[in-house]
Amino acid sequence: MAAARRAGIKWPTVCGGHGECAVCFVELVDDDGLQPLTNPEKTVLGRSTNRPRHGGVLRMACQLRVDHDLEVWRIGIRPPKV
Repeated sequence: MAAARRAGIKWPTVCGGHGECAVCFVELVDDDGLQPLTNPEKTVLGRSTNRPRHGGVLRMACQLRVDHDLEVWRIGIRPPKV
Protein backbone atom coordinates (compact mmCIF):
# COMPACT_ATOMS: atom_id res chain seq x y z
CA MET A 1 0.00 0.00 0.00
CA ALA A 2 2.87 2.36 0.80
CA ALA A 3 4.44 1.72 -2.61
CA ALA A 4 1.13 2.58 -4.29
CA ARG A 5 0.85 5.77 -2.27
CA ARG A 6 4.39 6.76 -3.26
CA ALA A 7 3.34 6.27 -6.88
CA GLY A 8 0.35 8.58 -6.35
CA ILE A 9 -2.26 5.82 -6.28
CA LYS A 10 -4.96 5.96 -3.63
CA TRP A 11 -5.37 2.44 -2.28
CA PRO A 12 -8.58 1.49 -0.44
CA THR A 13 -8.48 0.67 3.26
CA VAL A 14 -10.92 0.61 6.15
CA CYS A 15 -8.61 -0.38 9.02
CA GLY A 16 -5.87 2.13 8.14
CA GLY A 17 -3.34 -0.52 7.16
CA HIS A 18 -3.43 -2.63 10.33
CA GLY A 19 -4.16 -5.93 8.55
CA GLU A 20 -7.68 -6.27 9.87
CA CYS A 21 -10.12 -5.63 7.00
CA ALA A 22 -8.77 -7.15 3.73
CA VAL A 23 -10.20 -4.18 1.80
CA CYS A 24 -6.71 -3.51 0.44
CA PHE A 25 -6.31 -6.98 -1.08
CA VAL A 26 -4.40 -7.21 -4.33
CA GLU A 27 -3.73 -10.08 -6.70
CA LEU A 28 -0.03 -10.57 -7.37
CA VAL A 29 0.64 -12.09 -10.75
CA ASP A 30 4.05 -13.23 -9.49
CA ASP A 31 4.99 -13.26 -5.81
CA ASP A 32 8.60 -14.40 -6.18
CA GLY A 33 10.93 -12.72 -3.74
CA LEU A 34 8.28 -11.54 -1.30
CA GLN A 35 8.07 -12.39 2.36
CA PRO A 36 5.61 -15.14 3.30
CA LEU A 37 2.05 -14.37 4.38
CA THR A 38 1.88 -12.66 7.75
CA ASN A 39 -0.36 -14.12 10.46
CA PRO A 40 -2.91 -11.28 10.02
CA GLU A 41 -2.99 -12.01 6.27
CA LYS A 42 -3.57 -15.71 6.83
CA THR A 43 -6.41 -15.02 9.23
CA VAL A 44 -8.15 -12.23 7.33
CA LEU A 45 -7.73 -13.64 3.81
CA GLY A 46 -8.89 -17.03 5.11
CA ARG A 47 -12.22 -15.41 6.01
CA SER A 48 -12.45 -13.35 2.81
CA THR A 49 -14.69 -14.20 -0.14
CA ASN A 50 -12.20 -12.62 -2.57
CA ARG A 51 -10.53 -15.04 -4.97
CA PRO A 52 -7.75 -14.63 -7.55
CA ARG A 53 -9.06 -13.95 -11.07
CA HIS A 54 -5.83 -14.02 -13.06
CA GLY A 55 -4.02 -17.08 -11.74
CA GLY A 56 -2.09 -15.13 -9.13
CA VAL A 57 -2.13 -15.08 -5.36
CA LEU A 58 -4.03 -12.70 -3.09
CA ARG A 59 -2.14 -10.62 -0.56
CA MET A 60 -3.04 -7.67 1.61
CA ALA A 61 -1.32 -4.56 0.30
CA CYS A 62 -0.93 -3.14 3.81
CA GLN A 63 1.13 -6.15 4.89
CA LEU A 64 3.47 -6.29 1.86
CA ARG A 65 6.94 -4.83 1.99
CA VAL A 66 7.88 -4.24 -1.64
CA ASP A 67 11.49 -3.81 -2.70
CA HIS A 68 11.21 -4.64 -6.40
CA ASP A 69 8.79 -4.17 -9.29
CA LEU A 70 5.61 -6.26 -9.11
CA GLU A 71 2.76 -6.91 -11.49
CA VAL A 72 -0.51 -6.56 -9.62
CA TRP A 73 -4.19 -6.63 -10.48
CA ARG A 74 -6.97 -4.90 -8.62
CA ILE A 75 -10.46 -3.82 -9.73
CA GLY A 76 -10.94 -0.06 -9.48
CA ILE A 77 -7.28 0.90 -9.11
CA ARG A 78 -5.83 2.93 -11.93
CA PRO A 79 -2.56 4.81 -12.35
CA PRO A 80 -2.73 8.48 -11.40
CA LYS A 81 -3.49 10.97 -14.17
CA VAL A 82 -0.40 12.86 -15.22
